[in-house]
Amino acid sequence: MRFGQLTVQAVFRNPKRALKCRCRCDCGNLYYQSGRNLVRGFSKHCGCENRRGNPAEFRDLTDQKFNRLRALSPTEKRTGSGSVIWHCICDCGKEAKVSETALVHGSQISCGCRVQEVGKELSAHLHFIDGTCIEFLKRKQRSDNSSGYTGVYRTRNGKYRAGITFKKTRYYLGTYDTFEEAKKERKDAELRYHQSFLEEHHRA
Repeated sequence: MRFGQLTVQAVFRNPKRALKCRCRCDCGNLYYQSGRNLVRGFSKHCGCENRRGNPAEFRDLTDQKFNRLRALSPTEKRTGSGSVIWHCICDCGKEAKVSETALVHGSQISCGCRVQEVGKELSAHLHFIDGTCIEFLKRKQRSDNSSGYTGVYRTRNGKYRAGITFKKTRYYLGTYDTFEEAKKERKDAELRYHQSFLEEHHRA
């Protein structure tokens, strides 16, 4: 069947049970689209008509491999910066929509399966006792919250709130007028909860 400049070559059902069509555009590109969108006339070409007015911006990545992702066909969508979104297939078999920039610069290397694998690999090297990770208690202080000190947060009224998590339980340590007061309370709590726990773990 033919829809605009698209000729359907194969039809298959994706994991969400929607009909997916592999099409060949008159420009030569392979293009994947749902049967519903084709029938309704939402897709009549691979996106080549949108690019003809500015061909210098388009880079053909068809069938090129980027880490675990293989670019299959461009979509009609673009990122805010104008990067073409590509329909890709991952080595694990899952499909993904990835921008040209992410593919070329390697900021995305899989459909997400690699992140899950890294998480499992990391978990295998961590030690948990009563739901508490020993390595996390030993790590250096982070400075990615609103105050610059872990467990201390600046509130909207300009005060500082302190808290600490231990054995999957969050303990509220109070709200203070100054950062130093909240930081001191947080440090005292680390000695009460974390330090004593680590010392007991080492003795065991």
